[in-house]
Amino acid sequence: MNKDFRVLAVVLGVVAIVGQLLAGAARASEQVQPEAMEVVQRDVRQALEAFYAGDVDTVVMLTFPAVSQAAGGVESLRATMQTAMYQIRRLGIKLDSLTFPEAPRFVQTRDHEYVVVPTRTVLSSGTQRVENYGFQFGIRDLDSRQWTYLDGVRLSEGVVHEMFPDFPTGFRFPTVSKKRL
Repeated sequence: MNKDFRVLAVVLGVVAIVGQLLAGAARASEQVQPEAMEVVQRDVRQALEAFYAGDVDTVVMLTFPAVSQAAGGVESLRATMQTAMYQIRRLGIKLDSLTFPEAPRFVQTRDHEYVVVPTRTVLSSGTQRVENYGFQFGIRDLDSRQWTYLDGVRLSEGVVHEMFPDFPTGFRFPTVSKKRL
């Protein structure tokens, strides 16, 4: 019986070490990679500028495919985007500026690489201006160079883990806020 407890203790110890190593590997890959940082910031800039300019094709191309599926397919997503873009033009909303207040944070798992790209935008409509702090959540398969994105405004840790079970728990997402200027 004593031998069984020792074996169990060794097995549990190995499981704990493997878990720590896996968690450490995910955290260690959060380091900023200069070339990758430029790519994802360029993508995010392209997507946001395209959205406010009414370029549906670019927005759809950079949107995570599950969003298209949830919308009923690519054509349905395109129609939804066109409607939103029409409303933005009708209301005269313009993207005055887009900056990146912090460096993107990368997380690599066994199957995916993720990135959180913090953003600061200033939008205007007539004399009103609004400052938004948010983020874009990027995903790519490790065998792909193509990133796709989700807007972080409505993402929570629970939603992220439901959609991406391999994303590490305890990740601190940027604070999302909005204020009138």
